[in-house]
Amino acid sequence: MIQSPGPTDPDPTDRRADGHKGLPQALSGRVRLVSVVGGVVPASVGIPLVLVVWAPLWFAVAWVVAYVTVSGVFCGLVYHRSTERLEQTWSTLVAILYAALPASAAYWSVRPQDWWAAVAIVMAYVAFEVSALPFLPINEWRLGVTLVAITVTVSGLFVINPIVAVGFLGAFAAIISAADRLRELKRDLEVHLAEAQRTIRHDPMTGLLNRRGLAWVFEQFAGDEITLALIDVDRFKAINDTHGHHVGDQVLIAVARELRERLGRTASLARLGGDEFVAVLAGAVELDNSLADRVNTSFLLHGRRSPIEVGLSIGVTQGSSANAAQRLLSQAGFAMRESKRQGATLSHFGIDLRDRLDRTLEITALAHGSQDEGELVPVAQAIVQDDCIAGCELLVRWRRPDGTLLLPGQFLPMAVEAGLMSTINEQMLEHAVRFAARFNHRPAAPFVSVNITATHLGDSGFCDRVHRLLLAYRVPPARLMIEITETEQLAGYGRWESAATDLRSLGVQLAIDDFGTGYSSIERLHHLPISHLKFDRTLVRSVSGPFGEIVAGVARFAKAVDIGIIAEGIETLGEYDAMRAFDIDAYQGYLFHRPESLDVVEAQIIEHGRHVARAAGERVA
Repeated sequence: MIQSPGPTDPDPTDRRADGHKGLPQALSGRVRLVSVVGGVVPASVGIPLVLVVWAPLWFAVAWVVAYVTVSGVFCGLVYHRSTERLEQTWSTLVAILYAALPASAAYWSVRPQDWWAAVAIVMAYVAFEVSALPFLPINEWRLGVTLVAITVTVSGLFVINPIVAVGFLGAFAAIISAADRLRELKRDLEVHLAEAQRTIRHDPMTGLLNRRGLAWVFEQFAGDEITLALIDVDRFKAINDTHGHHVGDQVLIAVARELRERLGRTASLARLGGDEFVAVLAGAVELDNSLADRVNTSFLLHGRRSPIEVGLSIGVTQGSSANAAQRLLSQAGFAMRESKRQGATLSHFGIDLRDRLDRTLEITALAHGSQDEGELVPVAQAIVQDDCIAGCELLVRWRRPDGTLLLPGQFLPMAVEAGLMSTINEQMLEHAVRFAARFNHRPAAPFVSVNITATHLGDSGFCDRVHRLLLAYRVPPARLMIEITETEQLAGYGRWESAATDLRSLGVQLAIDDFGTGYSSIERLHHLPISHLKFDRTLVRSVSGPFGEIVAGVARFAKAVDIGIIAEGIETLGEYDAMRAFDIDAYQGYLFHRPESLDVVEAQIIEHGRHVARAAGERVA
């Protein structure tokens, strides 16, 4: 059994996942090279010009040759790899060369000003050493500076007042002490900075990386090929609601520890938020299905330890991390949701899911007004009753930029996943009212029906929106029919039933679409505030068998409670005759009319009205 780790458990991920480990203890080779050259060039030019004032020419030449040689060798070596021994050797050799300056002034010159000039140069060297000290991995850096201090003091005894010369030892000792304190301060800052950055980049509860840390991981991979897994804990909300957030936190900690053990140190693991985790691995890695094995743990509640088991749904994708972190997360999230839908444990983002995601992104842009992906257009299919066109249903199509029309089944499931149905519902509702307004001044004007999801119908303000549209376009409420698909979850239908009641009180007709494919019972139909049932085509095709008795019973019940019936999907005369035998008189299907553009259906309705009027006139005559 997995025991819940504490929030301070170390993160076993690699250096990419652990985050910042402190400031660098040494400058990089390139930076160190620039630093050295910046000091060597002016020194190798300026110091010989000063040196020849008191020393022989051969000494000045020998000094600059030695200085350039030592520095050149050091630059060549440090560019490839800087080591503590290399730094120590170079510092000592350079210190010897600078120590020779005051010694040469004391030996060849009797003027104190020459010695002071040499000391000024030495002090510039000491200042350079101290400035680079915090970034150099030198334990015994004092050797060179101490050597220079001794040389300055000894040579000064022969040139200036001995008391002043000895005073230089105290000055150099103070410099060394201050430099050491500077180095210690830098190390303390590193520790505090590392702790601060760990807090910023890590989730305090699980110890994993957080969103900021995950972004840092993507930066570290810098365009490399990676494998990304998005992991979701199944039924986590139910655990929180049933046992409380304290138990939920224990479960998340247990899942975090188990994922770290399963993925190993090569993976960077982050908690994205809530019950979602993200794993990032370098390269194209084939993750085993065992990664999604159920996690068994236990939690302490009311003094008793109880076992609990949770499942994992995982979506996996692969790709380059260069400027594509959000895209990879979207792909993995899409695959993870597919895993939940199919009841699988681990789903890979392959070609099929890629096509679906692209289609989802396209429909998202389309629903929000983008013209790049085409447009959502309404078409209409006439509904016939008593040999007359009594109404029509508005249906949505997606017209692609190349002119092809996609049917609802080809894009609406993706729109549902993307949470776009409310937007599409609103667009289609306005299309329906505007189309109904075309017949405002015609006799026997038809009704226009439109599909609205039950969840959207129950939204606050929906009824007011319908009322405003009807008033704006001067459409009588009875000429608008709102259809709700029966396969939607209508149990616990309090919110939408209230909205439906308000719509019915306005005079709007309300129908249950695709009846026969969902869960409605006869008893419930009696209480639902509906005006019509629309028999699904699967029900229409079943009337010739034993199921016909059920259809007949529903038809009799609907007539008894004054609920109208529209038979959908009528394609043959046999289906038409079978429905007529049940005393159903409203039909919709290819046998009568196919879905057409609104202009075509408007022309059909107008022409049909004229034909009916002529027939009525002939009967009167």
